This record gives sequence, structure tokens and C-alpha cells, in this order.
Amino acid sequence: MLVTVEVRHGNDVPVIYREDVMVYQGRDRVPVKDWVPLQGDHAGIELFILLDDAANTSLASQLDELRALINSQPATTAIAVGYMRNGTVQTVQKFTKDHSLAAKSLRLPVGSAASGSPYFSVEDLIKQWPEGPVPRQILMVSDGIDWVGNNGPDNPYVVSAIE
Repeated sequence: MLVTVEVRHGNDVPVIYREDVMVYQGRDRVPVKDWVPLQGDHAGIELFILLDDAANTSLASQLDELRALINSQPATTAIAVGYMRNGTVQTVQKFTKDHSLAAKSLRLPVGSAASGSPYFSVEDLIKQWPEGPVPRQILMVSDGIDWVGNNGPDNPYVVSAIE
């Protein structure tokens, strides 16, 4: 799990120790096994930007914002780009720390009719993603409409992807 610490007063981020953190699973408190700041040798992450290929082409107006987001990432962030289609992922840029290369791989969505849950694509991506020592994040860009399941918070495909 990736945790962000923000400073409320002043500019110095306080040192937070593993013993300072409480984690709950449901109502049960569970022990914190490790607490490592993402600095130095631990600074890297893998960020997969996953866009819905069935999205309306109006997404084009946001591509420059996505490019700016990609280019603003720290040099230690490896970025990949892919498109959700029919419950799978078409990777157009494998993980790279060349952020301009990742930003150039963005394109307009095909805009075809969706035939699957976007959450099937998230699960497909997770299954294909090899284990590694760095934290992994997914930024999913989609209207969130699930053409297979319901669209509420108890959508079984959302729950399954989270698990």
C-alpha cells in the first residue's frame, strides 16, 4: 500500500515510524510489517496509465493534461501506457523512465462500442504485471460505465479488481 504524508504546518515532513501507523482490515487491527519511505533506493514506482479505448473522442481535449501529468513525474517513476478493449489491455508503451516517450504514445481512443467491463481490463493488467520490488499504481481513464455489471459501489467486477 502506498501512503502519502502531507505537512499541515511548516515545510518539514516529520519522520513517521512503523509504530506510529495503525492499519485495519475491516474492524480488526493488523500489524504493519514494513514501513519504507519512497526515497533514495526506494524512490521508484511503476505507473500504468490505462485509457478506455471505447471512450468518446472528446477525451482528446484531456490528452495534453495527461501528457503534462506524465512529464511531471519524478525521474524514478517508470510509466507504461495501454488501452482497455473488450476486457483486455493493449499496451502501446512498455514501462519506461523516458517520460516524453510515454507521453508521445497517447492517442485518441477508437471510440467503438464497449463489449466488456472496464474492470475486466484492470484485472487482465494485474494478472500480466510481473512481481517486482517497486510499488505499482494504475491510473484508469474511463467513464466508468460497466456495460456488463451494475454501476454502483457494490459492482462485483469492481470488488474483484480491487481484491
